[in-house]
Amino acid sequence: MSIKKDAAARRGGNPIDVYVGQRVRAHRVKSGMSQSVLAGRLGISFQQVQKYERGTNRIGAGRLFDIAQFFEVPIETFFPNAAESSLKSVGSDTEFQAVLEFVSGIQGLNLCLSFLHIGDSETRRKIVALVQQLGSPE
Repeated sequence: MSIKKDAAARRGGNPIDVYVGQRVRAHRVKSGMSQSVLAGRLGISFQQVQKYERGTNRIGAGRLFDIAQFFEVPIETFFPNAAESSLKSVGSDTEFQAVLEFVSGIQGLNLCLSFLHIGDSETRRKIVALVQQLGSPE
């Protein structure tokens, strides 16, 4: 677990709050928006947005609904679904959390979006094989 997650856990953040916050952050970053801009649109402080994104403050149902409408996504977007649950069962909780952190960051988001734009499935397969080979311990 990262230091941020440990701190969130000490302050009462639970894994779902952290996950929801990471999803909010991913949508904000994808939109190229700062925390201040999102905060202004929601009528809250940027510090509150930071706390939401870290999972240290729980996002209420009404606020989450507003966020979903703002990003024009279904509210379910912010909750784990069956595919993510399957991913979690494949790896450890630590690995799953690392994946969520990576994907919600700028590099991870850019990598995923670029990968999705590769139309040729054979090319995608080769890229995955290459990355697996580079990432495996020798």
